[in-house]
Amino acid sequence: MRLLAESVKEGFVKIVVDDINDLWLLQNLIKSGDFVTAKTLRTIFVEREETREKVKKKLVLLKVKVEKVEFAKNKNVLRLAGKIEECPEDVQKGSYHTIEVGLGKILKIEKEWKQEEIEQLKKSRRVKYANGVVIGEFLMHVNRDDKLASYGLEEVGNAVMMSAVKILLVPEDNLHEKKFEQIIKDAESKRGEILIVSKKKDWGEKFCKQYDIAALLRFAVS
Repeated sequence: MRLLAESVKEGFVKIVVDDINDLWLLQNLIKSGDFVTAKTLRTIFVEREETREKVKKKLVLLKVKVEKVEFAKNKNVLRLAGKIEECPEDVQKGSYHTIEVGLGKILKIEKEWKQEEIEQLKKSRRVKYANGVVIGEFLMHVNRDDKLASYGLEEVGNAVMMSAVKILLVPEDNLHEKKFEQIIKDAESKRGEILIVSKKKDWGEKFCKQYDIAALLRFAVS
């Protein structure tokens, strides 16, 4: 994520989304009541002989007061829905619109920013993808039952709390699931490395089918 401009005093930041994992961070930072301005496709209507007709979709700059934030897995976009606050003349102010945020999107976000939130944006998550070697190491420890690998939300959560997690393995479909958000944050705060497991590889597809979340550990946890 690139931070183009920011002012805690004036209450805004302007950013560019560079990575799919930037969407995870934005999902947690943008709340109901915040304002988001971005270029977005909007269906334009015209009045003709007392009828309202759809003309076309047009790229327009809209400012929306956010009411709902949702990550759309099937499209890998963040959907920000709410009422239009500022718009061109051919768009109805006060009507609802959903801004879809994907890679390359430029956003202006207005809210009561905290300094630590700005720092989060500056650091912005750089989550990497797991490779076959890491998955092989995880499976080796599972087969040995030497307690240096853990899987399942409860077991991995306990290992995170004990600062035992060296590498957290998260299937790509679960990265934006609410129930995994806190465990990812906690693992990061305790210097665990976060690796996404992609389903594009055969070994990744097998892993994702069998494990919802897993970890390689620094030390054995019973």
